[in-house]
Amino acid sequence: MTLKFMKADMFFSSADKRRFFDRQETIDKIGKFRTRILGTIGANVRMRIQNSLKRAKSPKPSKPGTPPRQRLPGDDGLRKITYNLTDDEQSVIVKVIKWNRPKQDYNVPAVHEFGGVVGKEQFRLSPKGDTKWMFEPENAAKYIGLQKAIRDFEKYSRKAAKRKKFGKTKPKTMDDFGLITMKRQAAYPKRSFMKSGAIKYAKSGHFKRHVAELLKGE
Repeated sequence: MTLKFMKADMFFSSADKRRFFDRQETIDKIGKFRTRILGTIGANVRMRIQNSLKRAKSPKPSKPGTPPRQRLPGDDGLRKITYNLTDDEQSVIVKVIKWNRPKQDYNVPAVHEFGGVVGKEQFRLSPKGDTKWMFEPENAAKYIGLQKAIRDFEKYSRKAAKRKKFGKTKPKTMDDFGLITMKRQAAYPKRSFMKSGAIKYAKSGHFKRHVAELLKGE
């Protein structure tokens, strides 16, 4: 089964909003029939992709080659997916919302989808402490002392951000909490969820029935 009527791509942009299937402009261009069918295909492939992103129950990452785990609450993060009519007005395209982690210059969904080597900034105990302790999400439970330092610093940072004046007291820094940051290269394996999810849905009977309905109506 060809993906003639469905595509998965990175990334969604604000210009795509005008091609949503609930827009009158879209209905006027392709008609109510194609709007309904393509919109249904988009909604279902999005649901399949979102369901493939299992909720994380531990800090460990998913196995290479499998969809990543959803760590943010609700449908934020990797599950923040949308769909719209393509530029050629022939099919539906599914896209993920682009986002970056704080203080990191790489795009998280793209790193999961394609893999690659990126610069990763991490907290580390300052030379005043044990410099061998390195924070990693997958083994964070081992480093209770480092975790506590990070939590204390982030809690203080949130409160400090709301304060307009500190008076004679100088704002605290990471060093006051025994922390420093360092940047290192980290290699991430490919964990496709967009393209792989679209391909799996394209093999389903649900997709084939809608394609047959589209072809019949043309």
